[in-house]
Amino acid sequence: VPKTLGLLRMLSIKFYSRQGQEQDGIFKMSLSPQGSLLAATHFSGKLSIWAIPSLKQQGMWHQNEQPGYDDLNPNWRLFTEKRKKVKDKESFYPLIDVSWWADSAVILARCSGALTVSSVKTLKNLLGKSCEWFEPSPQVTAAHDGGFLSLECEIKLAPKRSRLEMRAGEDDEGGEDSDSDHETSAKARYFGYIKQGLYLVTEMERFAPPRKRPRTITKNYRLVSLRSTTPEELYQRKIESEEYEEALSLAHTYGLDTDLVYQRQWRKSAVNIASIQNYLSKIKKRSWVLHECLERVPDNVDAAKELLQYGLKGTDLEALLAIGKGADDGRFTLPGEVDIDSISYEDLSPLDEQPAKNKKEKELKKRQELLKLVNFSKLTLEQKELCRCRLKLLTYLDRLATYESKIKKRSWVLHECLERVPDNVDAAKELLQYGLKGTDLEALLAIGKGADDGRFTLPGEVDIDSISYEDLSPLDEQPAENKKEKELKKRRELLKLVNFSK
Repeated sequence: VPKTLGLLRMLSIKFYSRQGQEQDGIFKMSLSPQGSLLAATHFSGKLSIWAIPSLKQQGMWHQNEQPGYDDLNPNWRLFTEKRKKVKDKESFYPLIDVSWWADSAVILARCSGALTVSSVKTLKNLLGKSCEWFEPSPQVTAAHDGGFLSLECEIKLAPKRSRLEMRAGEDDEGGEDSDSDHETSAKARYFGYIKQGLYLVTEMERFAPPRKRPRTITKNYRLVSLRSTTPEELYQRKIESEEYEEALSLAHTYGLDTDLVYQRQWRKSAVNIASIQNYLSKIKKRSWVLHECLERVPDNVDAAKELLQYGLKGTDLEALLAIGKGADDGRFTLPGEVDIDSISYEDLSPLDEQPAKNKKEKELKKRQELLKLVNFSKLTLEQKELCRCRLKLLTYLDRLATYESKIKKRSWVLHECLERVPDNVDAAKELLQYGLKGTDLEALLAIGKGADDGRFTLPGEVDIDSISYEDLSPLDEQPAENKKEKELKKRRELLKLVNFSK
């Protein structure tokens, strides 16, 4: 009998060990709201979906097949204690809890604190590109009345006490809490083992290991409610919180208007070439773009010119024809962006067989052909509005050019410096000093040589050759010790070139 029992025991051990290698234990199950599906999480991190009551497997994803399984909370890098967790990444990958949002979506919570509402068929995150982050290992409930609850626990360690505050005989757990991972030497470990052995044998206090100070741990439990919302509401919330990448991801996923993101970014940025290319050029609505080009006032002349020229490109003949043919859909279109076929460009008269010698001639011929397609006597209201905007943009550009020419005109600038009365003393001093710079010796010589063309010139802006600076007597071979001496020598040489009698 003993031999028989031993043989059976051996067979049972072999049988169960072989079965254990193939099976994967389940530690969490959740039934769908309609009771037709069962979600199960396995010890290996695998997720499986089963049909009820047939228990037919509907889907199965191993841990490395689940989207975003290896994502870690980006905020952990900001804290020392949480940075240590990143070293053991794999322990945060598995699923810790599972529940149901609807029969077609499952709520997944991971050890890392990542929480997603995923599609049952593909496990695609329905919340957007990234997940919602909680403290590690959150617990979730099933959805009810358009929302569900999540329980998280935030663990905080009390700050370490200084050496002066520690009692005698206490050991600082620097080996556990310090950022440095250096190991104790083999010699120190050897003597430590000897002391432990002596203490076990003699129980003398002198061989007792140092007492470790207690660690104060604070646990904060939070019950968070997550409510359902429409993609439009979530989209607006992302824009208001300036999470523009997440907002764009939602817009692409649900087919929302991306103009709202770029409009917000455009209004929060200064007007320059970069902001026009990055934000304004990506806005599709023609009326909004033209309104910004006409009404927004940039900080400097160059930005104003760039903005007006960009708006002018969108009011060209191609855009006018596209509106007439209904091929623009209210979009702001630049030359070359409209499909030629939609505007019936086949009616264009053929160009000469020999290509034009330069680009200007080609452009002129193209514009002449486009003009033939426009019936100005039968323009629609949108076409008339486009023409009105173009006229206004051209007027602003003309005024800007006039303003720039006046700024460069010497007589106008000096008149303003002498007659304009600023609001305060500092502004008055700055204005007078600016005018004084434009009446220096270099400007005097430039006028005498006819090299200024009536422009207001500052020191260093006039070409030296045009003033015959070659006649300047050479400076000392040894350079002056400071800038003032060099400037004084330069002014003396310039004074020699001025004939005050003429």
